[in-house]
Amino acid sequence: MLRLRFSLPAGTTLRLRSAELLRAPSAALLDLSKVPEVIYLEQDAHAERNAVYRLPGYARVREAEIAELARSHAVMTQPLILLPQHPRAEQQIALRNQLFAALPGAILLPERALDASFTKARAELAGGDSAVHGVAWRWPALALYGLALAWTRLRAPRSVRLRAGVEAVLALAGPLWLILGEPFDGKPDFFQQLLIAASVVYAVSLSMPRRWQWFGSSRAWVFALLVVLLAAIAALLLHDPAVPMRALGSGHIARYVAWALIQQYLICAVCAERWFVATGNRAIAVYLGALGFALLHTPNAALMLATMIGGLCWCALYLRERALLPLAVSHAASALILLALLPRSIVASAEVSARFFQ
Repeated sequence: MLRLRFSLPAGTTLRLRSAELLRAPSAALLDLSKVPEVIYLEQDAHAERNAVYRLPGYARVREAEIAELARSHAVMTQPLILLPQHPRAEQQIALRNQLFAALPGAILLPERALDASFTKARAELAGGDSAVHGVAWRWPALALYGLALAWTRLRAPRSVRLRAGVEAVLALAGPLWLILGEPFDGKPDFFQQLLIAASVVYAVSLSMPRRWQWFGSSRAWVFALLVVLLAAIAALLLHDPAVPMRALGSGHIARYVAWALIQQYLICAVCAERWFVATGNRAIAVYLGALGFALLHTPNAALMLATMIGGLCWCALYLRERALLPLAVSHAASALILLALLPRSIVASAEVSARFFQ
């Protein structure tokens, strides 16, 4: 990945005609035949092994060693650095950004996949593309998923409870597959486009006949706004006055309201509705709906916690009022308030799946 960031004066534009990644003449090639050796900065690496630097756990000492690594290596060399995986994902991303700021050419190796990373690199160097073998199952799996969707619409189980449970699982399976099983970066490839289309068509077909309404009663709006109030209180308590609020444009707000409506339709009108029929228990239906909502925000831990709490509120409110628009407005307002006020140390971004790591 190549990232270029520019700070331009107001009213000016920049035209980038080309970009190219070149290895510096002074940069030594990495000898993949050597086995990795994890060492600390003060240790000497064995000549027959690839030195992989392990950083200390204390932040101040770590910053000093990163600076020392930057001074001891030429500008375009590629030191191997072990990326610890015991901290939260947000902390790992912050460390990654800190390392790349000081050592743009560094190669970060996951602590739990050090040997596997070298094995994969050797396979790719030998001419094998490991990425191709990992996706060979995608098309048969997509075909089976499509057949399952069509079968349940054309030949639904006679048992009302079984039918509701199967529909809830299948409606959620497509989005979960996209978030958990695909390297989804926000720009879907052809396969992912088909997966999204199949999931959308199936979810929409489940509202025929429609069991929900758009606006609902005034009580639905009052309860929905109470959720916004709770989100605002939490955001204000956790807000750092020294950090400026995130700017949110009108276009961003409008898009998020529409996106919140889509999410609430899937989680509440499709899944929670069917979990209630399948289980006959309102509390279990609310929990399962909120759990599915949280899983759709993997691996963003802060968002998963927030959506689990919000999902409990919105699923319970839906099963009480069967109104979607109050939930969508409540969802969008709560999320935008949290995004604007919470520090990045808590919510690094509002992204999920592979986009979270970008």
